[in-house]
Amino acid sequence: MDKTPGDGSEWTVTPDWEEVTGLIHDLYNITELPDLSVLKKRFEDEPLYRDVIDAIVGLSFRDATVREKKRAEHRKTQYMIEGGKLWFVGGGSGTRARDRRECVSRTEAVKLAKIEHEQGGHWHRDAMKIALLDRYHSPKLDESIVKAIM
Repeated sequence: MDKTPGDGSEWTVTPDWEEVTGLIHDLYNITELPDLSVLKKRFEDEPLYRDVIDAIVGLSFRDATVREKKRAEHRKTQYMIEGGKLWFVGGGSGTRARDRRECVSRTEAVKLAKIEHEQGGHWHRDAMKIALLDRYHSPKLDESIVKAIM
């Protein structure tokens, strides 16, 4: 049999299957952590968001129990940090499924609820909640809405 260029006869060892199928392991991009001081300051009164931010960047938790650490590790799967903001990406299935929503503190939620109430024609609380939930995520949003209406 004659040897022709490209038939593999010039190889001394047969190539590994990775050369044919591609990389077998995922590649990860390693970057420096962004400055989260502004984000942490924004959520200093929100323990849920503080714990999630710490879990996302892999920081050790303050004096937390094992249960609290596990809870934060589980919750972090529903959040992401992008553009200096904390985003909620989990939840919302079925007819009310939503894209990512910006996380806001309770005080910010009260301000946003006031704006929504005034611009939306003084909607009822439930209509305001639906409108806000399409764009924002905040703990105890119902309380923030009631506070804004009163």
